Amino acid sequence: MRIILILSLLLIVVNCSSGKQVYWCGDHPCANKKEREAYFKKTMTVEIKEMGKKKKSDKSKLAKILEQAEIDQNKNVKNDKDLAKQQRLEEKEKIKEQKAMMKQAKIEQKKRAKEEKRISKQIKKEEKKLQKLLNKKEKKITKKNILVKNKVSNAKVSLSDFDQFVNEISAKNKLKPYPDINDLPQ
Repeated sequence: MRIILILSLLLIVVNCSSGKQVYWCGDHPCANKKEREAYFKKTMTVEIKEMGKKKKSDKSKLAKILEQAEIDQNKNVKNDKDLAKQQRLEEKEKIKEQKAMMKQAKIEQKKRAKEEKRISKQIKKEEKKLQKLLNKKEKKITKKNILVKNKVSNAKVSLSDFDQFVNEISAKNKLKPYPDINDLPQ
């Protein structure tokens, strides 16, 4: 019987003992007894909330769904931001590549234009050189024709004059340098 009496007394003490209770004055906990009484006089209400350990099962299914929905929404927003950022970076990279390609194309075009100008100048120089050479050859040919005509008309072909022709030709060629026999045309 003693055991039953002790158990019942223990049960009564545990059930009657109050846990941590906090008085609420509107939207915040009351700081002290004076504030609680002042709030009570003003509104005629004071809320009491127990601040014990909350059980995990205290949350309703709706609250759990709302929390999960909020977490999912935050993840979706973050993923959307990351995707948008990645897309912007890809667009910037494409623009940079296009600019680089345009710049390279302009450089290539300028190089081609310079090369064409250089080639055209070189062709003009070659044409001028050829024209000068042709003019010189024509002058030489005309001078030689005149000299040959004069000599042919003045010359009398005889065997005794052969020595004289050899002497004239050798005197004429003494001023000219010897040809370079090692210089082969390409």
